[in-house]
Amino acid sequence: MWLYFENADDWNAPFDFGDGGQSFNLRLSIGPFDSSSNTYPVVFDIRNSQYENIVSNYFFSNSSWVHLTVVLSDTFNLIYKSGKLVHKETGLTPITKSRTKQWIGKSNWNSDNYRGLIDDFRIYSRAITAQEVEAIYNTAY
Repeated sequence: MWLYFENADDWNAPFDFGDGGQSFNLRLSIGPFDSSSNTYPVVFDIRNSQYENIVSNYFFSNSSWVHLTVVLSDTFNLIYKSGKLVHKETGLTPITKSRTKQWIGKSNWNSDNYRGLIDDFRIYSRAITAQEVEAIYNTAY
């Protein structure tokens, strides 16, 4: 997906799929601001019976477009920025279940709604390859 992130003081959630706040969420969050690097981290939360997350620091700058891809599989989870792998994590697997509150541009937490633009949001039924991630980025860019 392409994200244009606007200035914010706290957390922003481009998407949140769950059953409410802290209930089996798969949530992408941005923030809070890191003044030492002048950037915002991106955090992908997996809330099963416990809270786990994938953090990639120095990800967003104010008022700029970034292509972001999150890939989940049975063995690893990946975050790509502009077609390139920036973070890999193992052992974080979401529970397979139907989630009833699925939001794009909004969060299951009332204060974490996304401030910015979203384009080309995609969901696949499988883990896509690094070559597919790069091709999606290059085609859209």
